[in-house]
Amino acid sequence: MTALYDRQAGVIRQGRGEKVPQGHALPGRWWLLALPLAIVAALVGVTWFAPDDRDDIVGTHLAGARGPEPVNFVFLMDRSGSFVAYDQVREEALRQVLTWAPRNLRDDDTLTVITFADDAVLTLPWTTVGQINSGTAVSQAAPNPSGTRIVPALEMANHQLPAAANTSVVALTDTAIYDGSDPRIASLLGDLDVATISVLIPDGTPIEPSWATAFPNQVVFNVDSTDTSAVSLAFGQAVAHGTGQQLNANQWYDNLADWFSRLWS
Repeated sequence: MTALYDRQAGVIRQGRGEKVPQGHALPGRWWLLALPLAIVAALVGVTWFAPDDRDDIVGTHLAGARGPEPVNFVFLMDRSGSFVAYDQVREEALRQVLTWAPRNLRDDDTLTVITFADDAVLTLPWTTVGQINSGTAVSQAAPNPSGTRIVPALEMANHQLPAAANTSVVALTDTAIYDGSDPRIASLLGDLDVATISVLIPDGTPIEPSWATAFPNQVVFNVDSTDTSAVSLAFGQAVAHGTGQQLNANQWYDNLADWFSRLWS
């Protein structure tokens, strides 16, 4: 006798009433499989249609070969009176750098953040990238804003780095310093073993002669200092200059992997 399939019970009913369970039938429970698949499909869809070239550092990665030595990154942040309006942008951009660094730099690379004006304040002590975690933050302590001098910041950097070697200086500033002709600058840069110098300067602002004298081998990045994403992206470009690599935009699958990583961390 012909077997009849009972859709509600998920079994085949034979002529005399016996029921033969069918392993492929999932009556009333199909959503257990469909729901996670739908979630994944939605996430892939959102990421697929999102632009690949995100305009902040979190949506980028370092690409290409780099040398065997670790790099000591020293961030010099201008907090003089002429630059105080950018404080919030700078702090948020640095927070993005701390999120991005462990995924892109080596554990033995280091970060140090120093703010400067008439004097200097250490806002992130010398820290290896391997030590950075979700609790790592840059202090908002501020220097005396009555002037702008770079020597105190370089002296503080020398005191911080236990074994200065292969240092990359990254400065966010309008370059209006008073002590650009101070002969100590060259010796301090030598003591730090500075390999690269990157200067992030607001769009439309010329490099001051005093700064150009102090840092003749700098690479200049013009940036919209009012835009957090633009500043964080410029930090990434400066870091790439320090490692000798390229800063590339993530593809959609990189962004999806990053999303899951942050979700479960």
